[in-house]
Amino acid sequence: MARNFDAVTSVGTIPEKPRGERVLLNVAACPPWQYMWHPARWMFVGATGEVLPDLGRLKHIPGVAGVDKTGSTTLAAVQASKKGWTVLPWDILGDPYIRRHEGRHGPVHLPRWIVPKQIGAKCHTSPSPEQLEGYYQFLRDLMDRGHIPPPDETVLEGMVDEQRARHERILQRIGDQHPAKVKREAAHLDELTENLVQQSPSRSAAAGRPYKGHRITGDRGAYQVDGAGPKHRILKDARAAIDTL
Repeated sequence: MARNFDAVTSVGTIPEKPRGERVLLNVAACPPWQYMWHPARWMFVGATGEVLPDLGRLKHIPGVAGVDKTGSTTLAAVQASKKGWTVLPWDILGDPYIRRHEGRHGPVHLPRWIVPKQIGAKCHTSPSPEQLEGYYQFLRDLMDRGHIPPPDETVLEGMVDEQRARHERILQRIGDQHPAKVKREAAHLDELTENLVQQSPSRSAAAGRPYKGHRITGDRGAYQVDGAGPKHRILKDARAAIDTL
């Protein structure tokens, strides 16, 4: 059998820096995890008037919540599904939503839009407003691409009922002593009622929502003023367009 003496080349890779030269985040280790969504868990974003999924996390910790000793999450995902959860793959939208960082106490796994900042001996991982918007956009993309369906109208009504009960409790307990707090809770109730109940699928989008002598028609992502003109993604933008008329 003839031997092949053709030359073989290797490009190679850049070796890691010695541990003492690497930037290690001074924060507790965080194991890998995956996002999960539940049809009954939603949150109201007051800044935009949106209702977005309130995701949970399935942590990849061996021996915890169904994760076996090898780190397999198959059983954990099955157990979560029995409770109504759906586990979202890292690459559900293409670019994985998780990133691994090196930490002094072990690997730190964070969402890709979180950029940790090491200042002296302290590491900051709290999201900035811009990074938080990155998370909100991730949630919008999940809904726009059909991975997460819109909330059921009973869920929206339940969110309003919960805030109404909270307002009534505060009014009864501390209404006279803290009128400003009661006022804030009442304003939040009005905001929820306007944005959540009006988004109920049972309400006619064609009928529109009255606002300053005009009507906002359409659904989420395509609101219009008086059924004409440019389309607005959220109600707040549509109202702002009316304010400029």
